[in-house]
Amino acid sequence: MVGRATTVLLLGLAALVAAAGPGRADAVLERGRAVYRARCTVCHGADGAGDGEGAYLVSTPPRNFRRAQFRFVSTWDRVPTDDDLLWTVTHGLRGTQMPAFAALSDADRRAVVAVVKSFAERPWTIGPSRPPDADGFPGSGVIVVPPEPPDARTNRARAAMLFADACAPCHGPAGRGDGRDDLVDADGRPIRARDFTLGVFKGDPSPAALYRRIVGGIPGTPMPANPWAYGDDAWYLVHWVRSLGPPPPAP
Repeated sequence: MVGRATTVLLLGLAALVAAAGPGRADAVLERGRAVYRARCTVCHGADGAGDGEGAYLVSTPPRNFRRAQFRFVSTWDRVPTDDDLLWTVTHGLRGTQMPAFAALSDADRRAVVAVVKSFAERPWTIGPSRPPDADGFPGSGVIVVPPEPPDARTNRARAAMLFADACAPCHGPAGRGDGRDDLVDADGRPIRARDFTLGVFKGDPSPAALYRRIVGGIPGTPMPANPWAYGDDAWYLVHWVRSLGPPPPAP
């Protein structure tokens, strides 16, 4: 009888949780919409299409959330996690007019992330993590950053060789972003390769984030995925790139 009573109790609790789930999700979206209207609509538009009244005033076009094409992601699938979106909302994007909203509460920022995701015409899901295969094809799910090799900071010869072969054609031999002048983004707008000597990165400048950017690429830009570098080689490139300029400023 005790076992049956426990089972009934657990089923009842599960039903209550299931019933509360959608209501809580609705409350989060309602909260997020209020913050979005106050903070985001002027650039990103009421429907998230990037067509707000102030969009024409900024040099970097506001993101069209309906298309769900985000650049700073941590997955092989080239879609963002909630934490990716939260980082951008919290810290903004250096070199653009996207400001930091760190002053908002964590709950407000997470609610805005839920609203941003709700605009997507094609919702996305992120599956289990799988590393690249032996043939160099990208993995899937979140990019799991492996430990640094012991010589990650000191093996300059390997790093220089990798950079000259894979990165210099666009970023230039000295990393000044002057390798090519004909690069365009997915919308056909001119775009320049990052000048590493400035020490400024638009997205998360942490070593782990740069690692993911090197192996996973930056969607919507000419920066490709480089699954061949997964493992030690991407770590050599991370430290080489960071050494070309002053230390990235803390968020």
